[in-house]
Amino acid sequence: MSGAPNDAVAGDAATAFGYDSVAKCINYDRDLAQYRRFGVLNARNLLYLQSELMSLETRLSELDAEANNLTRGNAVWSIPRSWHALAKAQDEHLEVVLKIRSRLDEYNKLELSLPPIRPLWEISKGV
Repeated sequence: MSGAPNDAVAGDAATAFGYDSVAKCINYDRDLAQYRRFGVLNARNLLYLQSELMSLETRLSELDAEANNLTRGNAVWSIPRSWHALAKAQDEHLEVVLKIRSRLDEYNKLELSLPPIRPLWEISKGV
């Protein structure tokens, strides 16, 4: 080693660099805790989730319409009227419902982490 002041010695906390050292500093002085929010990426992810949820909503409506074909008779009419019936069927209807549930959970958690979304009517009135 050259002995220069900028040389880090393995195990020497006073001169160590990296996330470990930064984390210790942040732990010591909370005013140093500055983190990037990735606002654009979070907003983009929220938009992707909205788009995916809209597609799933459309597919669920299509499945409901297919199952509601009363021309096939009451014995075939199969819109799930309870969770038990839906779970028992083990078909695409259930898959779509479970995927919607998962994506809504993800969407709602992300939405809560972002600044509040203003209602459209406020934006159009310039409030």
